[in-house]
Amino acid sequence: MILSELFGSGTLRFFDIERAIPGVTQKILIRPLKEFEQDGLILRKAFQVVPPKVEYSLTQSARAPAPAELMRRAAAHQLPAAKPINNPSCEA
Repeated sequence: MILSELFGSGTLRFFDIERAIPGVTQKILIRPLKEFEQDGLILRKAFQVVPPKVEYSLTQSARAPAPAELMRRAAAHQLPAAKPINNPSCEA
């Protein structure tokens, strides 16, 4: 899910990734981001500003594999499924 967001968007801030994955906590999101960085799939750029600003983007090697290979690599770092949000206005 994280890799597909970055693949479609290019560069995203931590907050943007967090918003794109409903129900994810910062603690749960940080772990796969660190693992993806260690695996050479994403680049992390931290800016020395207040409030903190961190941007993530895919590396060239992450953009190069076929989509099936990218999804296989992402599945190894799968986030737990988010709980569905009950929204009465969406019910028929």
